[in-house]
Amino acid sequence: MGTVFYQEISPIKGEIVIYRTSLGSRSPGVANCATVAGDRDALGGLSNLFWPDQESRVIRISQILKDKGDRVVTIEPDATIAELVGVLQRERIGAVVVMQEKEGLAGIISERDVAHGLAEHGAELLAKRVADLMTREVVTCTPESNVEEVMKQMTVRRFRHLPVVKDGALVGVISIGDVVKKRLDELETETTTLQEYITGRR
Repeated sequence: MGTVFYQEISPIKGEIVIYRTSLGSRSPGVANCATVAGDRDALGGLSNLFWPDQESRVIRISQILKDKGDRVVTIEPDATIAELVGVLQRERIGAVVVMQEKEGLAGIISERDVAHGLAEHGAELLAKRVADLMTREVVTCTPESNVEEVMKQMTVRRFRHLPVVKDGALVGVISIGDVVKKRLDELETETTTLQEYITGRR
């Protein structure tokens, strides 16, 4: 007799459970890749949920920009910090990309930079130029960048905003909040899809 799988909702934890039975025995396990590894073929339709095509699982930065939009707030290097603070407050954002008319992307400056500068220079900071405080070596990504890789990079390098560049042109800016939100949305979709499959609605 072959191995048979059937599913139900655990009455104890509310978890989706895969039951594996052979010769009348039950062996429950939480539905994840570790539980059913090695039994991919036996799962039939469920295998598409647990082992989808690798490429289809990749979330691209372009998907975030599609939801968020490609509007980018910029400022010139010669603007004062006082002007920068006004932009941050008016736009309700945490960072601004610094652009030069001819050279293009020149840097990025955030509210964190302003806080550090205020601690060092006091009220005199407001009269200084953006160029005096901005980060010049800007890390960027592209619309085709993998969201998970970008999230790791932002976490390890401890920055919260990332300009998106395509063919040398600035096409957007993403924040760590945008990345986390997109990942949570994907996880919620995966959970809903699995629950619908288990309850027979798919």
